[in-house]
Amino acid sequence: MQITTRHFNGDLPTHYRTEPDEEPEYEEEEGGEDEEALPWDTEDVELDSDDEETSPLELFLAINGLDEYLPYFSKEDVDLEALMLLTDDDLKHMGLPLGPRRKLAGAVKQRQYALDMPGGMRPSLI
Repeated sequence: MQITTRHFNGDLPTHYRTEPDEEPEYEEEEGGEDEEALPWDTEDVELDSDDEETSPLELFLAINGLDEYLPYFSKEDVDLEALMLLTDDDLKHMGLPLGPRRKLAGAVKQRQYALDMPGGMRPSLI
């Protein structure tokens, strides 16, 4: 007997047992048909609180791996629009180290380019 796992259209895997030259016999997951099978224990999963909405600045920094510097911008009441106007001297005055300043400058440049040159969607490298 062999156990086979198949994924259908990106859904959760379906497990079934087969004997050579036989049709698959589908196994019923624990909890019956009403309960969806999850590949993790629901007790171990912590959900983020929906109380606070993520700001565009917070999202921008997180996407670029710079979310640890959010307090620097919060302290100065800088939002995403203001960030786009900051100079390297401004960031330096705020206390950001050289590495993050360079990364931020590159990310701001890419965002500005995307805003200036809207176009069709292209496949990403991810």
